[in-house]
Amino acid sequence: VSGANSKIVVGRPATATTSTQATPGQLLLEYNKNITGTIDVSDGSTLTIRNTNPSRTYALGSLSTTSTVEYNGGTSTSLITQSYGNLVISGDAGATAPVTKTLAGSIIVNGSVRLKNRCSLVLGSYDLTLVRRDSASNGVKYNANIVRGASPTSYIVAGGTGRLRISVPSNGVGIVFPVGASAPTSATATAYTPATLRQTAANSEDIFGVRMLANLYDSYTSPTEAGSGAARNELNVNKTWLVSEDVSGGSDLSLTLQYNSTDATADFMASQAHLIHYLYANNAWDQHTTSSEWGATAGTTAGSLAITRAHITSFSPFGVVAVAPAPLPVSLTAFEARAVGAAATCTWTTASETNNDHFVVERSLDGTTFVALGTVRGQGTRASSSNYHFEDAAAGRLGASTVYYRLQQVDTNGRATYSTVRAVAFGPAALALYPTPTPGTSVTLDLTRLAPQAYQAQVLDLAGRVLFTRAVVGGEAHPFDVRSLPAGAYVVVISGANVRQSLRLLRI
Repeated sequence: VSGANSKIVVGRPATATTSTQATPGQLLLEYNKNITGTIDVSDGSTLTIRNTNPSRTYALGSLSTTSTVEYNGGTSTSLITQSYGNLVISGDAGATAPVTKTLAGSIIVNGSVRLKNRCSLVLGSYDLTLVRRDSASNGVKYNANIVRGASPTSYIVAGGTGRLRISVPSNGVGIVFPVGASAPTSATATAYTPATLRQTAANSEDIFGVRMLANLYDSYTSPTEAGSGAARNELNVNKTWLVSEDVSGGSDLSLTLQYNSTDATADFMASQAHLIHYLYANNAWDQHTTSSEWGATAGTTAGSLAITRAHITSFSPFGVVAVAPAPLPVSLTAFEARAVGAAATCTWTTASETNNDHFVVERSLDGTTFVALGTVRGQGTRASSSNYHFEDAAAGRLGASTVYYRLQQVDTNGRATYSTVRAVAFGPAALALYPTPTPGTSVTLDLTRLAPQAYQAQVLDLAGRVLFTRAVVGGEAHPFDVRSLPAGAYVVVISGANVRQSLRLLRI
């Protein structure tokens, strides 16, 4: 098909001017067939590609957000770099050996991804991003754009630098990231190690990315997140899950990691398993001492186990170990933080103390970067329990919807350990963007609850690219021109004066 503006159109698109509805169609490109030209796929239509010849003579043009492109067949091939509607990755029906397809560039999927017939998708150094689309079931809104059909022989191979990126809402519905560090080599040899992310904190929705390393290390290098030194080989699972969030701060995540029993070292004890988090600020793994979150449970596939940890507010490498933490000079039995009017009150209790010099109460507005607020003297050495209290009177006036706290305990010889992080919510977000979704050329960016200072508004697409930046002032509502944005989903990030918050924008 040649000539100026010539193309192949699968299905008949809807026509707004004549109110003509779309008529779905199907096109199958077989192994030994080819097309020269550009292929558009209209609303509800399907293009199935079985031709695996890397020297393609065709290109993908406009793909409707409700269209489907299926890469089908028992031969490995690469995907065309494009923004898809729905995407299906399939091997041959009835095949017994797993097969893979690979990305040749980062892609965005506006619908869902479905894996079929023992076929996995290898990301390599490219990202796979799924745009959020709301649906509802039994009155609960959830993100319908997820990866479907995953299994030990069909999953996202994320062992390179590429990430699987999906929006995780704040409604408590778990989003499964069906990843593995390497492709399956047979029907029983799998590296399928999915992560499930769930959060309920107000205004915490964000796009998270997950990728894998095939081993666990004592240390990691930021920002590449490469493991340093020799791999660990005692009382651990031989995997690292690298979890990132697009906009730092505001998250209070529950993370479930699933692993196969064959991934663990020979001395691993599932009853003592717990999820640990590498903190770049401390250059060390944290000591997760919450005993109620110790012990693996059965996973979703045969021979798999799972471990969950709640109240995660910062993101870097995660792993699973069965190593008991080193004895601590202070036995911290409770640490809570809650809003009392405009203040945040932190309370904690110790069962006993040995050479405890003092506590430092630290605060963060993004869950990652903490600053010291004040010091509370310890009891030295004491065998009985002690109660402590600290009030942050200004917390609710900082312009952040969520404020984070942790304790640094310092003993008499200077050794320091950190508590888990606690989040305090101060009601509705200080910022608003409306209406969204919008078909118009302008929305309202409401900053009336911010201090009258200079701020920056950045608009990002779902691949994280900054599309434009504008200067705004707090204390007022601004008309915000979006006419230059094509239909789609975006993130508007407001930053400055100790404030960083993301707002979702959907243009239709």
